[in-house]
Amino acid sequence: MSSALSPVANPPSAPFKVHSVHFDFPGSQAVKLKDPATDQFVGAAPEWVQGSRNALAAYVRATRPELRVVFQGPATANGHYVVGATGTLFQIEERAVSLAFDAITGLSSPEAFRADTGVPDQIGLHDAELDWYVRDASAPAQCPTAGTSTHRIATSWRPLATAPPPEMALEDWVYYPLMEWTCQWAAGLNDEKSICDAIISNVAGSGLRYGELARDVREMLLNGGGMCGIWYRLFQQMAQCQGVFLYPRSYRVDWRQLPNGEEHWCAIVICVGGLNQPAPTHPPSTFHDNDNGFPIPAGASVAISTRTERRYRFWGLPGFWYDGHCINFLVHDGRLYLYDACFGVRPIEIHAPLPVDNLANPQGGVDLAPFKVAYLDGTIDYMLGSIQNGVALLQSIFVHALNLPVANGMTVRTVNIPPVVNGRDGLTFRWGG
Repeated sequence: MSSALSPVANPPSAPFKVHSVHFDFPGSQAVKLKDPATDQFVGAAPEWVQGSRNALAAYVRATRPELRVVFQGPATANGHYVVGATGTLFQIEERAVSLAFDAITGLSSPEAFRADTGVPDQIGLHDAELDWYVRDASAPAQCPTAGTSTHRIATSWRPLATAPPPEMALEDWVYYPLMEWTCQWAAGLNDEKSICDAIISNVAGSGLRYGELARDVREMLLNGGGMCGIWYRLFQQMAQCQGVFLYPRSYRVDWRQLPNGEEHWCAIVICVGGLNQPAPTHPPSTFHDNDNGFPIPAGASVAISTRTERRYRFWGLPGFWYDGHCINFLVHDGRLYLYDACFGVRPIEIHAPLPVDNLANPQGGVDLAPFKVAYLDGTIDYMLGSIQNGVALLQSIFVHALNLPVANGMTVRTVNIPPVVNGRDGLTFRWGG
């Protein structure tokens, strides 16, 4: 039956009222959302409950919602009715129902209803209002009101993104703040890159900070921030909300011990605080900065600037891998774009193939050059190594078993490291997922 009727002016009250409206019930078309505070699915209970709850519901754009609705009334109101709703986002098709109200709670069993049209056919956040009306099947001219329910509905671009093999699988749900944020930031957009660009442009508006401690995305949302190993997963899930797959990649420091006693490189060093962070959260340390050029000719020395300040240091492990930094990549129309949410780095096109998840084989020199020039030189301020300066070896010492930095050797401006140094790759990293 269609929603041809609507409430008349100053309608009488129905013998019962709408009590709850459920969107993400088992078998529904709603996107599955989780609440980070409880770690439970938002749709485990009705998203809207009169006077006590109004939680976000989400659908892929243009989806026609189905609802489960519970009414509340006295046992004397048991009977047969036709129920529908007018609305601001959609209306609810009328349906004949037989209602029986529990003698203690006054609640009916859930009844199935369907919207008369789809949600908007674009990304966005929408406020919906449903004015429920009731008429006795034997009295079609009557249209009493059964109350109003209000709803916050997110519409996404595509179904939740999945991960192509051999990438790490993604969940079939997302945390509701990510859906809410991305539907607001990417409202009206209609392609993968513009959606990702909108997310990175607005991600600071989440209030989340770089440089905080968190073990996973949920803890990051609860604590207000995290380090890169959680940030790139969170940013991937933000894109996932809109049906866009971003590749997660980490570039790990490749600590090479050279025949002349030098070590290239021991750590990456970053001087800025990161997203929503005024200064690095690592404690102050004394650095020996070479801002004058590299490599240093044998037997020669350069002026070193000694500075004690807060900087991020992410260490490697001799002959193996340990730490580094994590970013995301989008492959779009055959082109590769890099996103670094930790530092709010806008999309950077990298004229190279997507890095392969293979920690065993370092990549450097000419192969790394497009990534270095486009991104590293402007994001990673220094590379920390053990470097000979005249007669002095400025040595970096890090006790990995204790996660304890002991000494900083020489910090060299990343932009000053050439592709080849004394016949070897000037800079190398190991790529992981």
